[in-house]
Amino acid sequence: MSLHSRGMHEAACDAEVGAVNVMRELCRLHPGKHDADLANRLHSYGVSLHSRGMYEAACDAKVEAVNITRELCRLRPGKHDAHLADRLQSYGTSLHSRAMYDAACDAEAEAVTITRNLCQLHPGKYEAKFAYPLQSYGISLHSRKMYSTACHIYTEAVNITHELCRMHPGGYQDAFRAAFECTIFCFIQILLALM
Repeated sequence: MSLHSRGMHEAACDAEVGAVNVMRELCRLHPGKHDADLANRLHSYGVSLHSRGMYEAACDAKVEAVNITRELCRLRPGKHDAHLADRLQSYGTSLHSRAMYDAACDAEAEAVTITRNLCQLHPGKYEAKFAYPLQSYGISLHSRKMYSTACHIYTEAVNITHELCRMHPGGYQDAFRAAFECTIFCFIQILLALM
């Protein structure tokens, strides 16, 4: 059982920062060999910081993880794309928590683009992961009062989760319900803006 699942977020942060420091030292001693591990540790540390409400520090850790992963994608095309998308989406969530909606939209839009490409390249493999970055992106668009674009994104999430529910009865209902509720709320915002 993890420290996070026990609600011990401070202890989890302490453990994560220790792991980050070990990975940094390994990267220094063996350049290029442990970069993916460092990115993983930084991302985990950022998630720990975010769970403690330390959004600025979370953004710092997460953007470093994004930058390392982006470089890994450049060096080994196709190998780290899914990790980059996950980290961009997570970074966007922390940016959103800091009310940095433009930057959050940029990070989340890139995560959506990468995941959409992965879905096209590997049909059936990434669709289940695609709805969440769509919803996060929609939330940031909504925060920027870009209701029409947000509705389009939410509708895409509804369509994906509906298909997942059809293919896997008993699974994905919560994701479908969340996407559907976001879509309805967004349409209401558009109607209110027209009045």
